[in-house]
Amino acid sequence: MRASGHIFRSRAFTLFELLSVVMIIAVIGVVVIPTFVNRSTAPALRTAANILACDIEFAEGESITHPSDLRQIQFDGSGNRYWIAASASAATPLTSPVDGQPYLNDFTTGRSAEMTGISLSAINLTNNAMVLQFDAYGRPVGQLSNPSIRLVATDGSTMTVTVDATTGETSISSP
Repeated sequence: MRASGHIFRSRAFTLFELLSVVMIIAVIGVVVIPTFVNRSTAPALRTAANILACDIEFAEGESITHPSDLRQIQFDGSGNRYWIAASASAATPLTSPVDGQPYLNDFTTGRSAEMTGISLSAINLTNNAMVLQFDAYGRPVGQLSNPSIRLVATDGSTMTVTVDATTGETSISSP
């Protein structure tokens, strides 16, 4: 067609241009989509294990500081929570010196709000009372073997926090 001396051509994409765009979209899909779809629970599980280990060490230190009213960790497996308390008032969590909140951890609120999907799977204590108490030297009381608490994530991955029955040293392991 001619209109005032100019030729109009219909412009279309070449096969090479179309294939280039498809390849770019495919590469973006391969790199970006898995980060949204397959979020790993490993960082949350590691953080939960670190928090539990720190809480155990805090209870140990508090027992050394307060030998007349030893500290303990009360586990509630069915409620998926634990708290640190003084032996004289075991049902009342201590107040955290950091934020002034009760020293209670349920893996869904407070400092553990980002760790939903983490649960207490197995709590292995010799005394079967779901209590891990420490003496004035920071050693577990009444534990014939090493107490351990296993945490499990929704994807089935696990980590175990273990307390040495002789020294009170805390360690974290994963299978």
